[in-house]
Amino acid sequence: MAEPRWIVLIEEETNKQQQGRKIYDPSLGTTYASEEEARQAAWHLANNHRPQHPMSPKSRTVVHHDDYEYTVIVQGATKSFHFTVRVGVAYVGLPGAPPEQGPGSPHYRTTGPEW
Repeated sequence: MAEPRWIVLIEEETNKQQQGRKIYDPSLGTTYASEEEARQAAWHLANNHRPQHPMSPKSRTVVHHDDYEYTVIVQGATKSFHFTVRVGVAYVGLPGAPPEQGPGSPHYRTTGPEW
């Protein structure tokens, strides 16, 4: 079974008229040895990534949801656009079985209230 790898992904708008989305790994396959490294890379990308739109960015607001996700609003000359930076764990080469979940698992994390 393959080991999980920490990655950083960006999802951004590609075209306002078509409501398109593009998800890609900006580091071209880079994985991170630790969660902390991936979180630092995500923060760096939230502050420095240049999205496809707007063509002439005027300002940037970074919204920090939690240590695993940022929404970035970039104001252009006439419109604002946004992109999302997320930290995740990629499971490559797993034979179809999901990773172990639940409290005590190294891959367990809650977002929001405990129900």
